[in-house]
Amino acid sequence: MVILGGGDGLAAREVLRYPDVESLTLVELDPDLVGLARDDPALSALNGGAHRDPRLRVETADAFTWLRDEGQGRRPYDVVISDLPDPGITPSTKLYSQEFFGLASRVLASGGRMAVHAGPLATRPRVYWTVDATLRAAGLRTRPYRTTGRLSGFVGGPDRDPGTAVAPHDWASCSTRGARARPRPRGRRPRLRSLTPAVLRAGERSAQEARVPGVVASTLVHPRYAH
Repeated sequence: MVILGGGDGLAAREVLRYPDVESLTLVELDPDLVGLARDDPALSALNGGAHRDPRLRVETADAFTWLRDEGQGRRPYDVVISDLPDPGITPSTKLYSQEFFGLASRVLASGGRMAVHAGPLATRPRVYWTVDATLRAAGLRTRPYRTTGRLSGFVGGPDRDPGTAVAPHDWASCSTRGARARPRPRGRRPRLRSLTPAVLRAGERSAQEARVPGVVASTLVHPRYAH
């Protein structure tokens, strides 16, 4: 399994809760964030000490570069999680391009799954559906869904601004490839407080109701993301 981004260890914390996860690779650009997440008492407590788990290996690299230059020769991953800054942020557009998702698909095992953070659907529906169109242009099947529950008063991602931005209260993601089954918790898993099969089914319906027609894929040459 590999997580692209998420150096704070919060996504890793959730992944490592599952006893059948044998190894986890975390690709993070900022080594200082990883060091803070590992050594700062408050952040380490928040991420459950994920960076000290022996199953976790950290690769300090840009996700695009790592996929292109280093990820391709490795054993394919059963699960790829893209936990990167919101696609509407200019420096992140390459990480939501058709070329990026094409590279990601090459490290995904046959029958594997990829989950992609696609930004808040409630406030940026066109951005969200551009991510979906871009994944499909890269040859991946998608199952768009959303979940609710953001409690923060800030927009997620490095562009947050409490003074001018409208804080979203949902996360929207796309799951890709694998079987045609709906996204759902599978296998041996810890007790989940909110994410249930019923919640995921409702999240699929909710995403489809907000579909924006006519969007096209984003590429390195022609980025299509805008707030």
